[in-house]
Amino acid sequence: MIRIAGYVALFVTIFLATVYLRFPYAEVARQQLATMDLPADLAIDFASLGPSGLGITGTGLRIDRRGGAAGEPVFVAADFRLGGLLRSATGPVHLAGRFRAYGGDLQAAIDARDDGGYDVQMAGKELGLAALIAPFSERFGGVRGEVGGTLAFSGEPARWLEGNGKLEVDGSPGAIAGVTFFGQAVPDVSFDRLVARMQMDKGVLQVEEAALTGTDLFATVDGRIRVRTPLAQSILDLNCKMSLPPAVIASLEGLVDLASAYRQDDGSYQFQVRGTFLRPRLR
Repeated sequence: MIRIAGYVALFVTIFLATVYLRFPYAEVARQQLATMDLPADLAIDFASLGPSGLGITGTGLRIDRRGGAAGEPVFVAADFRLGGLLRSATGPVHLAGRFRAYGGDLQAAIDARDDGGYDVQMAGKELGLAALIAPFSERFGGVRGEVGGTLAFSGEPARWLEGNGKLEVDGSPGAIAGVTFFGQAVPDVSFDRLVARMQMDKGVLQVEEAALTGTDLFATVDGRIRVRTPLAQSILDLNCKMSLPPAVIASLEGLVDLASAYRQDDGSYQFQVRGTFLRPRLR
């Protein structure tokens, strides 16, 4: 009898291990993603998916805008791991992930709330600035440097504009390169530090601090952005102040003359930005 029980236990163990190792994780995940109503009309795909302990690992994660024109994806991870699947299957959703993305390391945790919303926590380090900016603007594709920071968000994915959150960023030395402004090439601008602190509440992004500092360089932005979709239609209400290196001022001599109305006694430029990202207006 003991021998029979042992054979049964061995069979069950082998069966479960076989199912665990050979289960078509990728196919099932793609079928589930196809039926989900993702926020901002996003589409998720990956190259491979498989088991790893009590979680899953994968490669080639890619998030695009569904039906959009071919171009830079919203998010790409060379490889990733997701945990908390067993806990999520037996109770409220709790997922923890680690991603190799933007040339650095990104960690995220998602918890379901009783009201149908989610709490999201993210932390990143050594993230490449160029990779972060690429999905949103080609103008600053030559930027160099790395940043780290944290992001917290609470809300419903399908109604993320009504949620609230907080973003903090701190960047290492880098440079803005390959930029043209009104058809004029701007010399490379090196910076020592980049910092930003923002809070969002019900569609209004409050820019508490955004600063770029370096030798002969000082630029700050504060104010608020009323976020709209598409993002290019977001309404701007920003206060800006900047002091530029002499080489940059010399390269933009004609434009600097036009901006003389914004020049301050200390040689810096101070102005307000209204309108939208697509059509900004200076005041």
